[in-house]
Amino acid sequence: MKIVSEINSIAKLTRAGNLVIIALSLFLVRYLVVKPFLFLDNTESSISDFQFSLLTLAVVLIAAGGYVINDIFDVQIDAINKPGKNLVGSYYSKKTARILYAALTIGGIATAIVFGEGTGIKYSILIIAFSAGLLYFYSSSYKKMLLAGNLTISFLTGLNIFISILFDDQSLHNESVLTIVTAFTIFAFLMTLGREIIKDCEDAQGDENFGASTLPVVAGLKTGRITASLVFSVVLGLLIWIQVSVKQWEDIISFGYVVIVIQLPLLYLIAASALSKSASSDHKCSNIAKFIMITGLLAMVIFNISFN
Repeated sequence: MKIVSEINSIAKLTRAGNLVIIALSLFLVRYLVVKPFLFLDNTESSISDFQFSLLTLAVVLIAAGGYVINDIFDVQIDAINKPGKNLVGSYYSKKTARILYAALTIGGIATAIVFGEGTGIKYSILIIAFSAGLLYFYSSSYKKMLLAGNLTISFLTGLNIFISILFDDQSLHNESVLTIVTAFTIFAFLMTLGREIIKDCEDAQGDENFGASTLPVVAGLKTGRITASLVFSVVLGLLIWIQVSVKQWEDIISFGYVVIVIQLPLLYLIAASALSKSASSDHKCSNIAKFIMITGLLAMVIFNISFN
């Protein structure tokens, strides 16, 4: 029972659910976008499936370490924003958490080195180490700066999508693959940006008490909520533009999926974010945004079925 409890605690500390989503997004791009389109051009990926698995593991380990270091720096502020939810300082000591952070981060960098050696792509270690560094500085300082933290996390979320082809020359030179993956990367970036801003609105009280300069603290909750709503509106506008450009309505399955589980929830989210009046409403908007991000990624499954 103690072992099960320990596993559950580590899973909670490292946000295991989010790590599954990160890994899933990479594999969806790889097997539902990259491989099918390269097959049509009678070409193969520049990296093997095993090498891709190493890359995915490196990304997941770095992300897990990022969640741990974030909780280490947030012990005091979470006591106000999320009382009882931060395991650091209660279930785990800061020292133990730092050891876990170091192990995960070193493991991620080591895995990236193995990936680089196997593919001959030496700069891969730089990208992974750079991501680890950004996560550290995000947790220690960027998240308290005006929009700096929001943009950092949004950039890394987008990178988690684009990294699936970043080291694959065949994919980077395939127009269809590059276009589709770039579109999903922009979607992930913008949805994360809007969600991070609305999360800052939810946490505004604690952030202000600890001297953070997030958008809601500096410009007010109303401005923060409207800004998040505008970001989500840009996502909706881009989706409509893509639908018109490719005449997506000619494929009733993919069109229906996008409208029902992405665009309609987006419309609700746009209104709910702008009209939110409380932290609980902000939290609800954050969860809706996460739902849309997941259904957006799963659109790759629907597109693949329609394509075939």
